[in-house]
Amino acid sequence: HVESGSSVQDYILQSDLTRTNVDAVIKGARVIKEWKEEDGGYAVLMEVPIFGVSKSLSSAIMPKPSTPPIAFPAPTAPPVTQVEVTVNTPSGQGGYTGVIVDCKGLGLNPVMSPVIKNAAGNKIYGHENLDYDLVIRDGMVSYANDRSQAGRAGSNPIVVRAESLSDHNANPVISVNDANLILTENNSSGFLSKTAVVFMY
Repeated sequence: HVESGSSVQDYILQSDLTRTNVDAVIKGARVIKEWKEEDGGYAVLMEVPIFGVSKSLSSAIMPKPSTPPIAFPAPTAPPVTQVEVTVNTPSGQGGYTGVIVDCKGLGLNPVMSPVIKNAAGNKIYGHENLDYDLVIRDGMVSYANDRSQAGRAGSNPIVVRAESLSDHNANPVISVNDANLILTENNSSGFLSKTAVVFMY
């Protein structure tokens, strides 16, 4: 899935150029395993990179925008500091290295282009806020099932709990207060622009 309601197949059906680009990526796929089936058929398991190189799946289906990234939104109200964080740093003082959104137990569905929303339905993090080349190289988030795999968020991340999931369980919804804290601290540290974001599932 690319976004919550669309798959790579949907993008291929909408654009001949995307189909050509995806075909080129598939032709460069790496063979992982080959085996003969019991019915006499032959199977080949192949893989293609989603991110990281010029011939990745993300570069094939996500055209480079003609406009620069949109600025992250401003907090909707004065931020509060009484949320779970790994290190207690005064709000607005910087020092946070990223964000971990805990979605455990909610049935999160990984996608290539996720969004973080606040409980009022406002988007606070999406691909339009990010540098295109960075997204193609690194992706927008990492998915992890424990904190040992959450290194992308750095040594001092803000940790928030998702209240729910939206859009086919692809996008975390966090409280307005948590969203305000993230946006305020991002103004000091710029971790969202660095895609220092991890979703725990």
